[in-house]
Amino acid sequence: MENNITGMLSVPSLLDIRDLRKLFRLKRTSFFRAPETVHAVDGVSFVMKPGETIGLVGESGCGKSTLGRAILQLIRPSSGSVLYRGRNIVGLDGPELKKIRAEIQIIFQDPYSSLNPRMTIEHIVGDAVKAHGIAKGSEVKDRVADILEKVGIRRDRMAAFPHEFSGGQRQRIGIARALILQPQLIVCDEPVSALDVSIQAQVINLLADIKESFGLAYILIAHDLSVVNHISNRIAVMYLGKFIELAPSDDLVSRPLHPYTKALISAIPVLDPRKRKAHTSLRGEPPSPIDPPEGCRFHPRCPEAMDICSIKEPLWAEVEPDRFVMCHLYPPCRESRANQTSDSTLQGVRCK
Repeated sequence: MENNITGMLSVPSLLDIRDLRKLFRLKRTSFFRAPETVHAVDGVSFVMKPGETIGLVGESGCGKSTLGRAILQLIRPSSGSVLYRGRNIVGLDGPELKKIRAEIQIIFQDPYSSLNPRMTIEHIVGDAVKAHGIAKGSEVKDRVADILEKVGIRRDRMAAFPHEFSGGQRQRIGIARALILQPQLIVCDEPVSALDVSIQAQVINLLADIKESFGLAYILIAHDLSVVNHISNRIAVMYLGKFIELAPSDDLVSRPLHPYTKALISAIPVLDPRKRKAHTSLRGEPPSPIDPPEGCRFHPRCPEAMDICSIKEPLWAEVEPDRFVMCHLYPPCRESRANQTSDSTLQGVRCK
């Protein structure tokens, strides 16, 4: 399948997300009022190739974790498609979904609540191997010991329980649990946000080493742009359920285009006082995903908003080679979606 984002036509896509949406219907608060709907993920499209890492950043509540879980089918999407190696996995169930889940794993944010306190580490990590029928008996123990050592946990700790480990060690156990099935893609849902700052760098470096050793692809969800930039090939910025910018990591950090991305970059702490830059302040709080603003969803807070921003939603378009932005400040390479094929429309208006 053609990789419409990267332009690398010779490399088939690992994951192809097309117009993915997840809406949550809230309970009716009044007999006279229709139930409200939360637009958690609202029309996201992107493509990633094998071995690539895409960082996903944005404020709390923008839909990052919901998107990750919808890709994994832990949450069923309301509409759209998730093509894994060319096959749409939305709607799969039973043995077919189980087979896919062996290849797409997740590392959860909280290393405390994601591990069963009543199970030993051997059983926590090894249960997936037995559930998928990959190994039995002593072979399971050997596989668990091997993968634990790869993430920095000694094999003589396999009989221990989660409460006997530190936060960083627990997250290493969570990483081992995701790795033991030898997946192709791992969704890392803020894997270091619950850890001490002194431990975060160790876990990020571990993820980078594992990526190289196993040839993995990551979707790395995080708040910290500096952490994401350290390990990602590309970074996607999400706001109120939509992607608003997607670009190679170094390009996005050094030269952000969207006003929201500029504000995020300006908030990154700079240790050298001689290199400190002006901080971009945003007005107010993010709007409610129950009732998103008309036009551009960011316009009520945007310091560069124009009249058209409150009227018309901008196109998700490639404004430079391999740089996609949803903003009226940057006209697309082509003026309209009308002349695009259905597939390219889903991926954004393309540069020539």
